[in-house]
Amino acid sequence: TIEGLERAGVDCTSVRYRPDARPYHSTIIVDLTGGHRTILFTAAGVTSLTAAEVSEELMAGCRLIFVDSTVAALGLHVLRLARARGIPVVADLERFSGPEIPELTRQVDHLIVSTGFAGQSTGETDPAAMVRALRSPAHTACVVTAGERGCWYMSRETGDSVRHQPACRVQVVDTTGC
Repeated sequence: TIEGLERAGVDCTSVRYRPDARPYHSTIIVDLTGGHRTILFTAAGVTSLTAAEVSEELMAGCRLIFVDSTVAALGLHVLRLARARGIPVVADLERFSGPEIPELTRQVDHLIVSTGFAGQSTGETDPAAMVRALRSPAHTACVVTAGERGCWYMSRETGDSVRHQPACRVQVVDTTGC
C-alpha cells in the first residue's frame, strides 16, 4: 500500500491514485527443467498516465527516467521533458506497441532491447549487426540482450566498436525478473 511505502521512507507525493485502476495481472509458467518461463498477462483495468498528467514539476526530483513498450506515446512526451531537464532516459523495449516505438528507439539515452525486438527492427540476424543498425547519435549506450549468450553493446566509450558481455553462468531456477 501507499501507506506502507511511506512508512518505509518512500516519497509517494507524486503517486496518482485512481480507485478503479488495476495492476497488470500476470500468470507465470516456469519450466523447471530448462529454466524458461512464459508470462500470460492481462491489462484489463490498467490505466496509464496522460501527457497532461506528466509535467516538468512531476519530474523535478528525478535523476533517471525508465520507459518500456507499454507507454510508447507517453514515453516520447516524457523523453522531451527529460531532455529539457538533462535527465537521462532508459528504454527497455520488448515489442512494437505503437507508431512511436521507432522514434523512441532512436531518441532515448540508453536503449536496451532483446534480439527478437532488434531483429524485427533491423532485419539483421547477428546481434553485433543489430547493435550497429540500432545505434543512434542520441544513445549513450545501445544494448542487445541475448539471454544465455549475454549481450552486445556500443557506448560513447566504445566508439564504433561493438563489445560482447558474456552472460553470468548461474544455476537457473526462475527467469522471472531477469
